[in-house]
This record gives sequence, structure tokens and C-alpha cells, in this order.
Amino acid sequence: YNTPTMYGDYEAQRHWMELTLHVPINQWYYYDLDWWGLDYPPLTAYVSWICGKIGSILDPTWFALDSSRGYESDESKLFMRSTVLVCEFLIYVPAVLMFVNWWFAGNSWKKRELAVLLILLQPALILIDNGHFQIMKLGITVIVTFGIVFYPFLGSLEQISQVIIRIFPLQRGLYEDKVANIWCAINVIIKLREIFDTNILAKISLITTVLAILPSCVYLGLNPDKRYLIYGLANSSLAFFMFSFQVHEKSILLPVLPICLLILDDTFWCSWFINVAMFSMFPLLKKDKLVLPYFTVWLMWNWIGSFIKQDTKPIILKYLSWLSYFVMASIHILEFNIPPPKRYPDIYVVLNVIFSAGMFTIFLFYFNYRQIIPFMVKRKAE
Repeated sequence: YNTPTMYGDYEAQRHWMELTLHVPINQWYYYDLDWWGLDYPPLTAYVSWICGKIGSILDPTWFALDSSRGYESDESKLFMRSTVLVCEFLIYVPAVLMFVNWWFAGNSWKKRELAVLLILLQPALILIDNGHFQIMKLGITVIVTFGIVFYPFLGSLEQISQVIIRIFPLQRGLYEDKVANIWCAINVIIKLREIFDTNILAKISLITTVLAILPSCVYLGLNPDKRYLIYGLANSSLAFFMFSFQVHEKSILLPVLPICLLILDDTFWCSWFINVAMFSMFPLLKKDKLVLPYFTVWLMWNWIGSFIKQDTKPIILKYLSWLSYFVMASIHILEFNIPPPKRYPDIYVVLNVIFSAGMFTIFLFYFNYRQIIPFMVKRKAE
């Protein structure tokens, strides 16, 4: 909030409401790209248009074209926060309730209630949606509604090309900020952006992403089972986060959702993954002054999760998880108490990236194992 000159992601969301409200639809992806140019899929733009329409009825100055840039009042912030909550209760909450009652139908009411709480109170999503201010849950439906939402932009090749360019900004490079994926972690040792040009890196990331999602997709195609589908969603989205081009820190929310849906089936690994995902976003949340909410929500979620009885795990696995929590705690303690050396001002962020990327690689192997091995055992038995 209130941080010139661009005012952060809050202003981005507000500006998109302003833009879609006043600018013709064929100019949405062209209009003043230097000031939070629209770079999300059309579904997000439509939601922004609806919210902007409602907000302009309450107070037209909130979304006046150009003159409202950087505008923040208590009333407008209350409205913006309300749009997130309304979207959650209209779309996300009913979907979670329906899923839990269907997926965990054989479990007791108490377990199903715990599952609902753990999914709805999932800390990474709460902090990004309501703290960092990004309505991420709506993106889940993009693929399903692709034809409908892109229809207004199919009038010309130039229009659809501009939409794709804005959504997939190759000109920004392999990664824009320090994100906990393979490319950023490797950059500590091998400066890929100095060795290869952008087009080559885009092809490399495409090939590695396809190779990473291939096992999960092939096995899911050979055995289209609902249980394997959730693991397939987790594996493909995590592979995209790890290997695709121009990934943002909050993109880890894409694998977080399907993995969180498995919280009663695989409590140990799912809760472990979500805690590491939270840790990986700490540099982003720290920029938004969300350190206190970060720890508060994290502690609350883990406390609720402690009521789920977990299966006994091998002692070496428990030691590995304890070690990972020790590393995360150590990085936090060092960052809060010892200023980084002038030569390496981003040392703590880099440590976060290296550790988180390593852990995500382990999780990617594990969730692929969980999807593929039962299928192979079943085929062998048949």
C-alpha cells in the first residue's frame, strides 16, 4: 500500500478494474503497458471489469481513468478486500465443500471438517489472496473456460498475439526475480542468462518442462483414475513451476492447491510441502510487510493440522523433515539478527531459493512416485 512510484500489486488489481471499465476490450492488452499493463488471462480481466462496475457505482473516483492512479482510501481498500472475499465465498468455498464431501465421503465428519479447515485456511493462499492481493483461485478455471473467455479477442491475429505476448512475456527473461525453481537455483553456479540468449533459454525450458510432466501425463492417460488425477495435477503444476519460463514466486500456489486436497490421504508429505511453499514465498511476503501474518497464519495452520493422526513414517524420513524445518528456522533467525554482507546483499534470499528448489525437487520425485508406482503394481498384478 501507498508505496510510490508504482504502489505495488494492490494498485495493479485496482488499475485493471479501472482499465477494463473505461478502455475498449480490444485495447485492454495495449493500454499504457508501462503502468501495470494487463498481463493476466482474460478471465481475470472480466472479473476486474465486474468489480470495477460495482465499485464505480459506489464511488466513481475510485476507478476514474488515469486520474485515480495510486488512489487509496479506507473505503476503496475495504471494497477491494471485499471483492476477494466475495469471490472466495462464491467460487472457492463451495468447490472445497463439494470436493471434501465427495473425495473423503468414507471419513468421519470430524475428519472432513478438519480437511475443509486445512484447505480453506491454507496459509500460502490466504496471504497471497488477502495480503499480497492476488486473486489466484480464479485462475484454476482458465483452461475450462478458455474458449469462452478468449472469444472477444479472436477477431484478429494481432489481438490474440498481443494477449499471448502479455501473458507469456518472453522479453522479461528466464526469470524476473529470485524464485525457488531450478533455473534461479542453478544461476548461483552457472549463469545461464549470460551463456544463452532468450530464445534458446525459452526452448530449453520448454523441453525440460515437457520431459518433467511426461511421466505423470502418460501414466494418467493409461489409467484415468480420479485419485491419480489429483496427483497428476500436483505433478504437472509443480513441474511447470520448477522448469518453465518466467515463473513468479506465487506460482507455487498452483501445485499447492491439488496437494492440499490430499491432506487427509498423505498428511505428512502434504503438510511438509505446504510449509516449504510458504517458506519459499517469504521474500515476497517480507516486501509486502507481511512478516507477522506469515508467522501467525503458519502457526495456526500447523496447529489445526496437528489434530490429524498421521501414519508412522520411517525414522530417516522424520529426521529429514526435522532437518528441513531446522534449516528454514535457521535462515529466518540469521536474517532477522545478522545483516547481510555488503558484497552479498541478497544472501538470505539466495539461500531460500537454493533450499526451497532442492526440497521441491524431492517433492516432485515423491508425488510422481505416489502416482506411478500404484499403477505399475496394478498392471503387474493384472
